[in-house]
Amino acid sequence: MFKKTMRTLKIFLIFIFVFEIIFYFYFKLNNTEEKLKNYKINRKNVLSYKYFSEINLVLPKPNTNFIYSTKEFVDTFKTKDVLNSGFGLFDDGVDKNKKVYSVALGDSFTRGLGSIDNLKNGWIELIEKNLSWIDIINLGNLGGGVVTQKYSYDKIKHLIQHDLVILNFSTTLGFVENLDDKHSSYYIEKLKDEKKLSSVKLQNRIDDLNKSLNYKPHLEYLENNKIKSYTFAFSLKFINLLIINKILSSNFLPDYITGESETFRNVKTSKSRLNIVPDDLYELKKLFIDSIEVYNNRRFKVFEVYKNLNMMDRVTSHSADIINNFSKEVELSGRDFIFIILPSKNDVYYPLYRDKIPKNKTIDYELIRESLKSKLNKNIKIIDITKELISYVKDNPDKEIYYKLDNHYNKAGYKLVSKIISQKLQSILKVD
Repeated sequence: MFKKTMRTLKIFLIFIFVFEIIFYFYFKLNNTEEKLKNYKINRKNVLSYKYFSEINLVLPKPNTNFIYSTKEFVDTFKTKDVLNSGFGLFDDGVDKNKKVYSVALGDSFTRGLGSIDNLKNGWIELIEKNLSWIDIINLGNLGGGVVTQKYSYDKIKHLIQHDLVILNFSTTLGFVENLDDKHSSYYIEKLKDEKKLSSVKLQNRIDDLNKSLNYKPHLEYLENNKIKSYTFAFSLKFINLLIINKILSSNFLPDYITGESETFRNVKTSKSRLNIVPDDLYELKKLFIDSIEVYNNRRFKVFEVYKNLNMMDRVTSHSADIINNFSKEVELSGRDFIFIILPSKNDVYYPLYRDKIPKNKTIDYELIRESLKSKLNKNIKIIDITKELISYVKDNPDKEIYYKLDNHYNKAGYKLVSKIISQKLQSILKVD
C-alpha cells in the first residue's frame, strides 16, 4: 500500500514538473517579461486619474504615459494639459497659427489605437501635417458611443476655442456602443453628491475603479510572488479568458483574484446610466454577442445579429437620431459639423471575401452603412472613406492597413486614412 501511494505521488510530481516546464516556456515565448514591465507601468499610471469637479469628469493628470499592449503592437499614449485646465488629454497641444480650430470625437480609432505613437502616427496628427490650416484637438475615447462622447464633450466644450466638430463613427462596433449610455464619470459625480464623500474617499473609489480595468490576474500573480507556479499562472489566465468571453460567470473567481471592486461592478450596471438611450434599445445590446471568424489569416470580430435587418433598421435609426440631434446642437452653437465614417476591417474586407464566406454567415455591411447615411439630416457633411479603402486593399493585396488579429488600423492604415480624409476635408471646407 505504501509503495503504491509513493508511486502515485511520484507520477503526480512528474506531471507537475512537466507542466511547469511547458508553461514556463509558454510565458517565456509569449514575451511575458516585457508584458509585466508594461503592466507595472500602467498599474501605476491608472492612479493618475482624478475627478475634476470644475467639469465633473474623471480624467488623467497631464504628463502621464499609458501603454497598451497586444500580440501585434505596443502603443504609448502621452497626456498633456492642452487646455491649461489641470487635466490631461491625448493630444499634442494647440497651434495658435491656424485658420480653423476643431475637436475630434470618437472611439479608439480616433484616439489612434494601433498607431504605436498617436502623437506621431495617429490620423489626426497626420492631418494636421497634411493641412497647414487646421488644428484638431483629439478627444478620442472620452466615451464608447456617441451618447457618452457627447456627454464628455458638453462638459469641456466651453474650455475649447473651436469652429468645427468632427464626429467619427467606427463601424461596426459603433452601432453596438450607441445602445449603451453608461458613463463612469457620471457615476462618480452621483457618488459625490449622494454619499457626500470626502475628496480622499472619492479618489479611493476612482482608484478602485481604474485598478479593476484591464486587471490581469495571471500578471498580478507573476509580479507579486517570488516563488510561483507557472501552471497556476496559466490556469488564472485561462479562467479569466473564459470569464471575459462569458463562458464562466464573473463570480467564478473571488474578487481578490479577479481584481473587481464594488465601484467597478456598479459602473458596469445601470447605476452609471445617463438614461438617454431608451430602455428597449438599451436591452438590445445583450443580443450583440461577438464571435471570431478568420479568412486569409485575418481575424474578424463578427456580430451575428447584424444579419437581422429588421433589428438593424432600429439600431441604425437610433444611431442616426443621436447624430442628427448632436449636429443640430453644434450648428446652433455657431460651429460646423462633419461626420466621418471610419470603416471596420469587416466593412473593407468582406466585399472581397464574398466567394469564401458561407452564405449563412454573409453580412451586408454596405447595406447597413448606407441605411445609416440615408437617415442622417441632408445638411450633414459626411466623409465616408470605405470605398477608397476597399479599392486600396483590392489593388494592393499584399499590403496590410489593419492588423491581422486586432481590428484597428496599423501605421500604414492610419497614414492612408489621413491622406484620404485630408483631401476630403480640403474639398469640403475649401480653406486656402
